[in-house]
Amino acid sequence: MRCLKSLKNILSYLVDKSQIPSKDGDEILLQFKEFLDKVVKCSFSDFKTLDHKEQRLDTFLYQYFFVDKEKYRKLWDIVKMILILSHGQATVERGFSLNKALEVENLKENSYIAQRMIIEAIKEAGDVLDVPITKEMRISVQCAQQQYLDYLECQKREKMEEQSNNKRKLLVEEIDFLQAKRKCLEEDKKNTHQSSDALADEGEKKKDISLFFSNQMP
Repeated sequence: MRCLKSLKNILSYLVDKSQIPSKDGDEILLQFKEFLDKVVKCSFSDFKTLDHKEQRLDTFLYQYFFVDKEKYRKLWDIVKMILILSHGQATVERGFSLNKALEVENLKENSYIAQRMIIEAIKEAGDVLDVPITKEMRISVQCAQQQYLDYLECQKREKMEEQSNNKRKLLVEEIDFLQAKRKCLEEDKKNTHQSSDALADEGEKKKDISLFFSNQMP
């Protein structure tokens, strides 16, 4: 894959220049492979149809990295470095600074993206007072409360479903454990009977009943 080969070359260069530790290179490659497989592949049409004239590349990528930013943190650091080198520092870094300014503890992903979209729309209009108030915007505002209530209800259902699934999972695990324990006890019982029968047969042949009783003693 060409992009993977390009990233390897970039990481090799950064390691040679002591910009990143050599151990980070392998980890970043693994993060990149996972990002391609779990993120890009699932949203391939969005990546394929990205119009650089309509949307900033750093803004586009950030919404995907933000989904699990800790998981891809080192990869995102490299991406930022590449974007700054490729597109000029000032414009891209302003975007990163804006993202940092928006960061609030416990801020949900959807809220984060929505705030960024609002700021981009204001910047495109020139000023907050220049943003056109369209019919669609008015309808959206009127429906905002109901949409929020629907969202909360959906979150509540998902949480209840998750709890139910967890309980079901614990129950299944407990049943599996008890079945395994029962199987072990049955095996022990079977082995004990076989041993007792063997000793009984041997004692009967030798006319020595003590062999049988010796197996019964703890």
